[in-house]
Amino acid sequence: LEALVDRHYRRYDHSVAVSFYWEADHTTAHKDVKNFQNILTTLGLALAEEIKLNQSQNVPGWDIQDKLKALIKPKMDSNGSVLLLVHYTGHGFTKNDTLYFTDSQGHQPARWERDFVYIVDSGSPIDDSDRIDVLFILDSCYSYLESRRYTPAKRVVQVLAAVDESTESALSAENTASLTEKLLNELRARKQAGAQSVDFAELVSDLREKSPQKKPVHELLVGSHSLRLAFPGHETGLTTFLPGPATKVVFGLRLANSL
Repeated sequence: LEALVDRHYRRYDHSVAVSFYWEADHTTAHKDVKNFQNILTTLGLALAEEIKLNQSQNVPGWDIQDKLKALIKPKMDSNGSVLLLVHYTGHGFTKNDTLYFTDSQGHQPARWERDFVYIVDSGSPIDDSDRIDVLFILDSCYSYLESRRYTPAKRVVQVLAAVDESTESALSAENTASLTEKLLNELRARKQAGAQSVDFAELVSDLREKSPQKKPVHELLVGSHSLRLAFPGHETGLTTFLPGPATKVVFGLRLANSL
């Protein structure tokens, strides 16, 4: 079992991160940008570039696309494996079963699939040889709409979303933690308890059990397994995991049209 799990662990030569949020926003977005930075620090990864979207940008979705391309292109031309982390915090809404992001005033929105996913999914110029994995964290309402398809591959594109279909709304009272805050608290607790690594599918599964109302979900858009990262100081020899009274195994099943 340890050998099987270790094959799912990736050792990255480079990491790059970005956090998108709106200037006109009345959610806890400004707090969650900081929480995301603390997540990166806890995992020993490079800090994120913070992108504040505003309505002086006539088509903010194009600016998002340009930023993601500018982060990815140099890494495609470099040696070594890369982890790209993309964080969005703020409003989300749905139209025709499609996920959009916008500010508190509902101005020109960004579209999840067009402005985020198409840059990195199986139809993008990125292929397995580029060795670029992507982790999206979507802290918004209706974020369960993040996936409608799956492509097997060696590289991984994984999404962590704030809510499932039973909740839809991610907006919380001041005393209720957002997805970004939940992730940070859980990562810190595991690191302090002696965990050497974290698997994000298992992490979200635990958060679902601990969240009485707003239950997060995860999805693979590309790849065959969830991302698993080591905490700083444990990049080799991953044989010890989070202490606990029992071993918990999370299984997933996906049916493909063909082999």
